[in-house]
Amino acid sequence: MNFNIDKTVNINKDEIIETRAIEHDTKTRFITFKFLGRNAPVDLSSCKVRVYAINSIYNEVFNDLVILDPKRGIAELELTDSMLKPGITEYQIKIMLNSGGQLSSNTMRLIVEKDLMSDNSLEGSNEYKAFENALSKIDNLDDLYFQKSKDVSIADGKKVITANNYGVMGRTKGGIPDYMVFIGTDDRIKIGYSGRAIDIISNDVNINGMRMGAKVGNDFKNCIPIIGSDRLMEVGRFIDFHIDGEDKDYHTILECTGANSLNTSGHFNAKGYITSIGDDNNAILGTGPKDIFICNNKSQKYLQLKNDGGLCYSDRKIQLEPQAAPLWRGYHHMVEDEIITPTKKLSECTNGWILVWSDFNTGGTGEDYNFCLSYIPKNTPWKGGQGYNFCTPSDMGEDSYTAKYIYVFDDHISGHKDNRTGKREDVVIRAILEY
Repeated sequence: MNFNIDKTVNINKDEIIETRAIEHDTKTRFITFKFLGRNAPVDLSSCKVRVYAINSIYNEVFNDLVILDPKRGIAELELTDSMLKPGITEYQIKIMLNSGGQLSSNTMRLIVEKDLMSDNSLEGSNEYKAFENALSKIDNLDDLYFQKSKDVSIADGKKVITANNYGVMGRTKGGIPDYMVFIGTDDRIKIGYSGRAIDIISNDVNINGMRMGAKVGNDFKNCIPIIGSDRLMEVGRFIDFHIDGEDKDYHTILECTGANSLNTSGHFNAKGYITSIGDDNNAILGTGPKDIFICNNKSQKYLQLKNDGGLCYSDRKIQLEPQAAPLWRGYHHMVEDEIITPTKKLSECTNGWILVWSDFNTGGTGEDYNFCLSYIPKNTPWKGGQGYNFCTPSDMGEDSYTAKYIYVFDDHISGHKDNRTGKREDVVIRAILEY
C-alpha cells in the first residue's frame, strides 16, 4: 500500500512547502511533484530530477526521483529512511539538464514524527543513491565489476533489456571486453563484434526452418549447403538461378541428370577457356584474338573458325565446295574499256577463277561451242592492286588458236586494245567461275 501526497512546485516563487510523515515509514510514502514555471509545466524530457536533503541529524541525502510524465513536469519522490529521521528534514528538488545546467526549487520541509515502536534500529549514515547510480557507469568501476562478477542466471519469463547498440558482452583471451550479441543502431540484431569470427557449435542448426547441411547422407531437401572437411559442397539435383528484380522460378537451371552429366536449361557463356581433362588427353574450347577454336592440347592441333568466316586446321584453310553459280556472265572481247567485276574477289575464292571463253558470231552473240578455260589461281604471285598482264590461249576450232591479253586484279579484270584485232575478234569471254 502506497501513501502519495501531491505537491505543486512553482520554480520562480519563494514559498515554503511543508509535508508531514512518520519515522521508518519506508516503501509506502511518496510525494508526487508537479513543477511549474510561469504557470506552465516544466518539460522534464532528457532531464534528471534529484533531491538533495539534510535530515535532523545533519546527514545528507542525494537520490533520484522517478519521472512519471516529462511533458507535464510530474516526478515522484520516495521517502527513504534517511529522510525520515525524527525532526525536520530540509530538502530541495534539482532538475539536472543534459547540457550540464541545473534548476533548483525553493527549500522545502519534511516534518517527521517519532515512531513509538521501540524495536526499530537507528541508522545515521549519509545516503547518496544518485551518486552510486552514476558511479556504477564509470568505465573503470564497471570493468572492475565485470572482473569480479559471477555467472548471471535469468529466471524463466524474465528479460535482459539493454539500450540500443548495447548487448551481451564477453571477454577475449587477452582480457579485452567485446560485444557478442547486440542490437545495432540500424535495428538489426548483430552477432559478433570488431570483425571477429563466429562459430556455431551444434549438431542441428536451423535458419528459417532450413537446417545447415544434409542431416542424412543423401537427404539434400530443405537444407542449406555447406562445405565439408573434404572441401566438397553437397547440393541437390537442381540449382535455380533468378534474374535481378524478378521472383519467377527457373530462369536458368543447372541439373545433374546422371553420373558425370550436368545440363543447363539456358545458354552457357564462358569468359576464357572451357577445358576437359581425362587420362592423357586435354581438350580446350576457347577464343583467341582472331578465332574461336577447339584444341587437342596433347597434339597442339587446332580447329579454328576465323573472324572472317574461314574454317582452318592449325591456321591452314580447310577446302570447301566452290560456289556453283557463276561469279559473272555475259560476253566481252575484253578491249581496253571493258572491265569485269566478279561477285567474289580472287583472294576470297576457294582456289581461284576460271575464265570461260567461246566462239563469237560476227552477228554480235557468243556461240556455245569451241569453249576454252583459263585458270587464274588465287595463290599466283602475279596478282595485286596494280594488275598484271596475262596471255590466255583461246581455241578457235579446226586446230586454230589465238591469245587474249588481260590485266588481272584481286577484284576485277580489265582488257587490252588489241583483243578485237585479227583472229582475236572471233573469241569472247562468257563467264567467270570459282574453283
